[in-house]
Amino acid sequence: LYVAPPRNEGFGLTPLEAMASGAAVVASDAGAFADMIIEGETGRIVPVGDEKALAAAVEAYLADPDALARAGASALAHVRAKFPLAREAAEIQRVYERLWSAADRG
Repeated sequence: LYVAPPRNEGFGLTPLEAMASGAAVVASDAGAFADMIIEGETGRIVPVGDEKALAAAVEAYLADPDALARAGASALAHVRAKFPLAREAAEIQRVYERLWSAADRG
């Protein structure tokens, strides 16, 4: 189980890294977390700054190891489907190629 309670966040890779490790995620509704996590399937999203909701979501997973395991397995499958390594590597390569091309021109 990975818990990400920030109040402000840009994109934030740590929830994706946790999901890629097969961990369910409980996160605040900050940055892009809600776009990464499928509510109730790969983890839980709670309102920013709502400590009671955060604690309740964590406690629910700790009280139900089977639900935690299912969410972790779903998280891993979701990351593999939505963020495959080959695609991510190709995107990074395209960025570098654009940078090199711009440097050559100028």
